[in-house]
Amino acid sequence: MFRSFLRQEEVLKRLVRFPDGERRNTNVLHLVEVLHQASMERRFNMTGLQTWLSGQRDPMAPRQEEYQLRLESDENAVNLVTVHKSKGLEYPIVFCPFSWEGLPSKKDREPFVFHDAQQRMQVTLDLGSENAGENRVAAEKEALAENLRLFYVALTRAKCRLYLIWGRFRNAETSGPGYLLHPPSPEEIDIGAKAIGERFKAFSNDDLFSTLNRLTKQAGARVSIIKDSAVVEERFSPLPEDMKIDRPRSFSAQVDGHWKISSFSSLVSQRLHSEEVQDVDPLSTGRGEDDLAQPELEKPSGFFAFPRGAKAGTFLHDLFEHLDFQDPSLESRQALVTEKLEQHGYDLSWRDDISRMVERVLTHPLSSDRRDFCLSRVPDESRLNELEFYFPLKSLTSEAMKKILRKGSLDRDVPDRIDRLDFAPLRGFMKGFMDMVFRFEDRYYLVDWKSNFLGARVEDYGPESLGRAMDENFYTLQYHLYTIALHQYLKLRVPEYTYESHFGGVFYVFLRGVDPAKGPDFGIYRDRVSAHLVDELTRELISAGR
Repeated sequence: MFRSFLRQEEVLKRLVRFPDGERRNTNVLHLVEVLHQASMERRFNMTGLQTWLSGQRDPMAPRQEEYQLRLESDENAVNLVTVHKSKGLEYPIVFCPFSWEGLPSKKDREPFVFHDAQQRMQVTLDLGSENAGENRVAAEKEALAENLRLFYVALTRAKCRLYLIWGRFRNAETSGPGYLLHPPSPEEIDIGAKAIGERFKAFSNDDLFSTLNRLTKQAGARVSIIKDSAVVEERFSPLPEDMKIDRPRSFSAQVDGHWKISSFSSLVSQRLHSEEVQDVDPLSTGRGEDDLAQPELEKPSGFFAFPRGAKAGTFLHDLFEHLDFQDPSLESRQALVTEKLEQHGYDLSWRDDISRMVERVLTHPLSSDRRDFCLSRVPDESRLNELEFYFPLKSLTSEAMKKILRKGSLDRDVPDRIDRLDFAPLRGFMKGFMDMVFRFEDRYYLVDWKSNFLGARVEDYGPESLGRAMDENFYTLQYHLYTIALHQYLKLRVPEYTYESHFGGVFYVFLRGVDPAKGPDFGIYRDRVSAHLVDELTRELISAGR
């Protein structure tokens, strides 16, 4: 997407016209690459990526190697190439820092591969034959010959100068330089790598230097030995002094503090009291004011006794996200429940209670008029989990939100507590996650899973209790915002879409209170915002031209 933007706006063409244009283009492309990598690895949204970038710009923040300034051109870059890849290539200057690596140490009983001279050089794997000792020597000779061949390739890549590192390194006796500079006798080769190693270990540093000094005299001025090199503390600059980038210009404009990316949870976070209100991920869980005001008359049992809190909500959310609604197999369902319980650290004794709850939710009628309208009839290809959305906000105030809540209350009384909703005016974007969107008979529905504890009986999750929970937790505001977002989403993707024909409504599923045996009125809050109100809210909230 960003590269398309660069091409469309001819950004790179315009930047390259500056004296340091190549430097600027390299920095822009490097920054895009770093941001893309961070967003993929950490799964950032826009806000998260902005926050991360702001932190990386802090001079005190730790710097990773891949964030260091790149050369604007490969012309003067140092190429790191393996010996195998360098075959047939030439470079002005070549450094060979690791040519001293020899054969890896192996135990006598380890299997090895060699070319059997007795079998017309056939490749043979020796797992411990009677002739393993002789065969191992043959295998070591082959490996030594390969090291010498690779060393020759490395030495012959340089056009002007070659730097070779050499010394008394571990296993260096079976490396290319070890064989070439300090060749073993034929008897040592016939005995194997151990004999060569024993002779090499007896060498001192003076012995190695003596051999190298003889080599320099034979080769004249073409070879020299560097024993010590002084470290010069100079900071590398890829640009000449007159082409260095100037200091960035100071920013003098006004920043609009009202512009931000908001969510449902950020709107209601200033409420009085301390109920837990999540956006959507993880689930809104825990006890609300009702639970604190009224003592529990019955001790919870079954799924009612399942732990409360954000961790439990995350577990249930994850379970329904990966559940195949149409799979009737009890074994596969219990296997998934077991897997998720283990992943989230819950005791497996909850498996049967969770499985029965899932069965009740999937077979519970979503409509009081149709017993066959249930989630068990929704295939995987007809649902979207964790549908993220952003829509642009023209302007939003707490008074406008109160107005929305009053209009969305339908025939229920508006709770006085919405007057306590208060936040600073804002513009920008509204974001959120819809737990699930599904299609049934060409109509689209929005589902939000709720694990709130409202009581230890199904009767505690009737219409009146659910309505009170919706108002007290501002879920009415939540699903009005989500309805607007889904309406915009469907307009872009469904041919000949109209709200009246295609939008089915909203279901808030309070998982603890769902029970088909008690009837469709328990455990599920249903609503369908009127088309007139959706149009009015869209005009009032969403930026013009969107």
